[in-house]
Amino acid sequence: MKKVSEKALLVVGLGVAILVLYITGIGCLIKWITGVSCAGCGMTRAVLSALQLDFREAFYYHPLFWMLPVILIFYIFWEKIPGKIKYGITWIMVIALMGIYIIRLLNPNNTVVTIDIKDGLIAGIFNFFKNLGG
Repeated sequence: MKKVSEKALLVVGLGVAILVLYITGIGCLIKWITGVSCAGCGMTRAVLSALQLDFREAFYYHPLFWMLPVILIFYIFWEKIPGKIKYGITWIMVIALMGIYIIRLLNPNNTVVTIDIKDGLIAGIFNFFKNLGG
């Protein structure tokens, strides 16, 4: 029962964190800090599109949106899955996510995943101190 409550607490905590990022307008914390979209960029919009049965738009926002329910199922039953299968599943998902991310970053026509370093917090802080120096 303790593991179930820990998992529930984790899910609720993630939900609260996402809600705070949404309400504050930050959205993706990685993009806000660096100016570079993260590997999951577009995932929320993709899931919302899929829930409206607009799968074309869902694939546009993030082609791996369908992995979320799969990940949730694996998370629920993680202790019951043999070690080698856990290892294989984890690597397949990581490789798929990073492969799609790289393809999307390198695609100049992609408007979902972007690189705007000058718009990130790090660049803003750098420019602030640069301008202080004269």
